Amino acid sequence: MTGFVHLHVHSHYTLLESTTTVGKLVKTVKELGMPAVALTDRGNLFGAFELAMAAKDAGIKPIVGCQVNVAPLGMREKTRDTHQLVLLAENEKGYHNLAKLVSRGWLEGFYFESRVDLEAIASLSQGLICLTGAGKDGFINRHLLAGANDEAARQLGLLSDVFGDRLYVEITDHGVDGPVSALTANLELARAQQIPLVATNWAHYLGREDHTVHDVQLAIQKVTTVSDTRRKRMPSKEYWLKSASEMAALFASVPEAIENTLVIAGRCADAPIPLGAYHLPKFQCPEGHTEKTWLRYLCEVGLKQRYHDPSEEAQQRLEFELETISRMGFDAYFLIVADFIGWAKKQDIPVGPGRGSAAGSIVAYSLGITDICPLRYGLLFERFLNPGRKSMPDIDVDFCKDGRGRVIEYVANKYGSTAVTQIMTLGTMKARMAIKDVARAFEWTPEEAQELANLVPEDPSGKHSLAVCLGKKPIDKEKNVFDAVEGMVKRYEADQRTHDVLDTALSLENLGRNLGVHACGIIIAPGPVSDYVPVCAVKGKPATQYNMNQVEKCGLLKMDFLGLKTMSILKKTSDIIVASGGTLIDYTLVPLNDAKTFEMLGRGDTLGVFQCESTGFQELIKLLKPDRFEDLIALVALYRPGPLMAGMHVQYCDRKHGREKVDYPHPVLEKSLKETYGLYIYQEQVMNISRELCGFSPAEADDLRKAMGKKDINVLKKLEEKFIEGAWKTQQFDRTKCKEMWEKILGFASY
Repeated sequence: MTGFVHLHVHSHYTLLESTTTVGKLVKTVKELGMPAVALTDRGNLFGAFELAMAAKDAGIKPIVGCQVNVAPLGMREKTRDTHQLVLLAENEKGYHNLAKLVSRGWLEGFYFESRVDLEAIASLSQGLICLTGAGKDGFINRHLLAGANDEAARQLGLLSDVFGDRLYVEITDHGVDGPVSALTANLELARAQQIPLVATNWAHYLGREDHTVHDVQLAIQKVTTVSDTRRKRMPSKEYWLKSASEMAALFASVPEAIENTLVIAGRCADAPIPLGAYHLPKFQCPEGHTEKTWLRYLCEVGLKQRYHDPSEEAQQRLEFELETISRMGFDAYFLIVADFIGWAKKQDIPVGPGRGSAAGSIVAYSLGITDICPLRYGLLFERFLNPGRKSMPDIDVDFCKDGRGRVIEYVANKYGSTAVTQIMTLGTMKARMAIKDVARAFEWTPEEAQELANLVPEDPSGKHSLAVCLGKKPIDKEKNVFDAVEGMVKRYEADQRTHDVLDTALSLENLGRNLGVHACGIIIAPGPVSDYVPVCAVKGKPATQYNMNQVEKCGLLKMDFLGLKTMSILKKTSDIIVASGGTLIDYTLVPLNDAKTFEMLGRGDTLGVFQCESTGFQELIKLLKPDRFEDLIALVALYRPGPLMAGMHVQYCDRKHGREKVDYPHPVLEKSLKETYGLYIYQEQVMNISRELCGFSPAEADDLRKAMGKKDINVLKKLEEKFIEGAWKTQQFDRTKCKEMWEKILGFASY
């Protein structure tokens, strides 16, 4: 088979202009036997990280690229006239330059879409390979198709001055040449200036048969109908991911254009996106202190303030945590978080007492990041920061909704506005939206479209995809359970109009449609964020072009600044009391053992109480009649599908009130399970059991917790054997009984 690599490919990240997902692209390239593939979405690098990971897993070389929009009059001129160039990252330097260039296109040159200019390209050209573009808007084609051959030659000369031997004249053949042949003109120009040729197919979809769906997608983009003769459409049906033999046949007269795709792929690095390093901002410490010594000083002062006369347990815990944090290089992380939380409190902006695994850190407690004593509630540091697995800590912080913006502004001023950005999210076509979009393109009335869309069940989990609704795939793959919507299936089978709409919507479902930002995620970098990952703009504000998980894997510090309406209500309540002549409420001093409060909650009066407002929870709390704060903690943990289906909520109530005997599978477990009447309720309990009963190390115990949370069957199978054999070797615990206990723990962990 003739070798060939596609170097100009769009994915659904070129919003509403491609039906190709990155996963399917890589799969198709693998099936075609191609060694590499480039992703060159228009004006963005949204899919670059996804391509790098998917291609690596498939054994294919990923080539990170972008089809940039070049503003001929300069990117600061407000004009929609743009030419296209394709830039490919040859190496890590090229990747960083491409990320900076694309970021500048969004932050400095945006006008309807991101735009750059030749000056910006020239300043960031190192490590980049340039293709001259395809179609009527190609950088050279614009002039050639207008008969301006001299200007085309001059522009090609400019590119040659910038890129040297990294410049290639791009040729395509979609069978649609007009009076002037762009293919012939490019061949003549390239040979006259001795610039090498490269063939592409400017792929917008994967298979020949996808053209029709892609055409509907273009109609949706312009909010018009398929029959609209004035709308944007592709000039032919040839823009698919052709095989190497098909491309070779197409360019049989210029075989070097095919061979050069392999040459270019060979020039590109195997892994252009750098991973494995953390990029934390530096924290400005007082003179004479390093981040390590300043963190220790603040913690030692804070520990005495929290405990007055700290016990040996508290001091040893602090020492262990500080050593772990320092060894992993996260001293600055804790100083940064403590700083903006401290500032918020000084500005009278309410801050939550702490949520998630960060509450297990005595360092966080000593610094005032959290207000929950980890020793008092048996919370484990290893759940927050695993000493055996280096990964970025993750502290979510609750702020009063009204004051959240001020805290973000403080952080941006302290570390630099270009070093602090939001995180992009991709809005995709869900089932109902896909139906309505396609129906409009097919000239259905809004009422008809809405009626069909309403057949999709309202499902916050998002499991009812169109394929599930039509019975084409199960809603539960493991159990092979189907949940087809009978009314939709009948219409699909009986009515051709409905059949056409749903078939097209099936192909477009979950493809990119618009950009948004993460509700609370903020990135804080050591310098401009675009030095590390590409940046775009969403509603005029900077945001990373990679999603939340991807920016973390790139080593950047992600903080969750959550704005809670509940905290705003508490703040306003306190302000009203003071304004009415009452005493200022210090919520940190509110007792957790107030009998009247428990009496009120025991009646089911929980409206306005976070996570406790539903009818089901009200019935449960009336059954329990809590009389201690620990009961409320347990109820929130029990009110989940897994424990509820196992009847653990009723067991807890019965054991608390003596209606059921409390027992422990093994005496050594009493310490861990006594607080919850012998029931497995918290992840910390599972971690303690694995350590005390089975001999797990703290890191291994956290691995077990993560595997349960992610339902990683392969990891759980390996850990099950270690769990059962460890219990036998460490405590001579019967293997059969241990197996039963393991099954109960798995049941607790299910959601």
